[in-house]
Amino acid sequence: MTGRSHLLAAFLVSALNLRAVENLGATKKVDEATTSGLPPAIQVVIIMSLQYFLVYSILQIVQMYNQRRTPGIKGEWEKIFTEAALEVDFAPMLGVLFLAMRMRAQQLWPPDGMVNPEAQTWMYFCCAGIAMKCFVVIVEPWVSGSVRLDGMDKNDPLVAEQRRGAGGAKFVFSSVCGVLRMLATFFVYVGFTVVIFSIFELPAKPGSGVCETCSWAYSPAVAPAVQCVINLTVQYFTVFGLLMVAKLYSTFFAKGRKTFTIKTLESAVPSLKLCPMLAILFIGARMRALQMKLDAPPAWAQLSFFVATYAIMVQTICAILTPVFTGEASAEYDADGNLRTTGGGGSSGAAVVITIVRYLALALMIAGVAFSGYSVFAMEAPPPGDTPPVSTTIRCVLNLTAQFLTITILHTMAQNYSQLVLGGAKTDLQAVLASSMPTLQFVPMLCVLFVAVRMRALQLDPADGAPQSWVQEAMVMTTWAMLVQTLVSLAMPFFTEGELQGYQTFAPSKLYAVLNILATVKLIGLGVTYAGIATTMYGVSIL
Repeated sequence: MTGRSHLLAAFLVSALNLRAVENLGATKKVDEATTSGLPPAIQVVIIMSLQYFLVYSILQIVQMYNQRRTPGIKGEWEKIFTEAALEVDFAPMLGVLFLAMRMRAQQLWPPDGMVNPEAQTWMYFCCAGIAMKCFVVIVEPWVSGSVRLDGMDKNDPLVAEQRRGAGGAKFVFSSVCGVLRMLATFFVYVGFTVVIFSIFELPAKPGSGVCETCSWAYSPAVAPAVQCVINLTVQYFTVFGLLMVAKLYSTFFAKGRKTFTIKTLESAVPSLKLCPMLAILFIGARMRALQMKLDAPPAWAQLSFFVATYAIMVQTICAILTPVFTGEASAEYDADGNLRTTGGGGSSGAAVVITIVRYLALALMIAGVAFSGYSVFAMEAPPPGDTPPVSTTIRCVLNLTAQFLTITILHTMAQNYSQLVLGGAKTDLQAVLASSMPTLQFVPMLCVLFVAVRMRALQLDPADGAPQSWVQEAMVMTTWAMLVQTLVSLAMPFFTEGELQGYQTFAPSKLYAVLNILATVKLIGLGVTYAGIATTMYGVSIL
């Protein structure tokens, strides 16, 4: 009896030890998952954010300098960094796509997700491609002097001699820069294509909700929010890719002039600017659903995703066709964007129809955005769980989205009026709204950065994951600082002589003191924004 008792006790101790070892191994795996370094998607988003904010900050500073020193005339560096800004504009759209893949990976294989090494590598190539394109766009006109020569009198014999003297060397240098830009563009386009295909090939954890111990894996279909993000990404890069091809053709065969194709494709850029904002809103709604253990947002919210996505597509097509029928694409402008000659006959019946369709698409897009944003507040956790409050991150994203859409929609309406009624002549309203665009362009990348931080927090704590309280305060501070900067940017043209009239004046403004105050407030807002961005990046790195 005693021997049997000893044998039973030894068996129980061995079983308990074995169970303890299993629990310890499981705990170690969880610890490794939650204490691992930042995922590549988050790292790339942070690096692209630094590039993006740096370029747009310099653009804002040189724009303010030119408004004070040479109102109505763009300076050399403002032209250069305006082109550089077009290159870093890829960053928000790529960032949303990378976060969409990251979210699906964490859904299929919680908590860290399993992402193909090739997709991770191409994320870094995309980031490097944007940096290379931006570097080339800044260096090429600065070294070759093309911006300085373009601003001089082309009929001046001395200027003509300079152009001929620099012709051979300039052509070689420009060709080398063109090759580098093509290589960088290759990185970006192949990279986002690889990432899109990887989203559909992400592996799932063995088992399912019905059979957790099964060896087979069940992969749910790609969520509607992610499908819409992919759709918006393809729209975005298709038009920008065609625009780059048109500019490259113009460089080699049309002496860099703005061709008919370039003008028509550039008219679609304001519509495309909305793509990253819609995509990040969809991702935010999807994250909210996953946080509450829901399979997806409500069906009506998912329908609103698709409505807004295809409304953007219709707007883009209409934006490309409008200049063709109004004659704006044939209008001539000077180096500062002022109209020299109109494109002819004004609006036609086809142009009016296209404009009506565009406004209907715009109304549908606004409705889709409104329902998507409302779904964040309407979703409820399944019983018996409690519905968590809407996170600070999503509130900030919705605030920034409202700011961005308001100004962008007003700019689109002013552009339509110019195309339909004035044959392409720029209005004062367009000039005022355009002055706020460099400031407003912070918004898409800020939203991507905020959502990336929230996604990392949910990875570490799927139930209540949230960044540190001081990081959330930094997000709120940055959001309101952006609103102040936007309002100041809208006000500055009214206190700058010659800015709205489109001529250069060297006389001191009667309201020069007011202009100084506005410039100071804008710089303070920019400083607060950078402090918030730095705090947010530091917070995600130590989560």
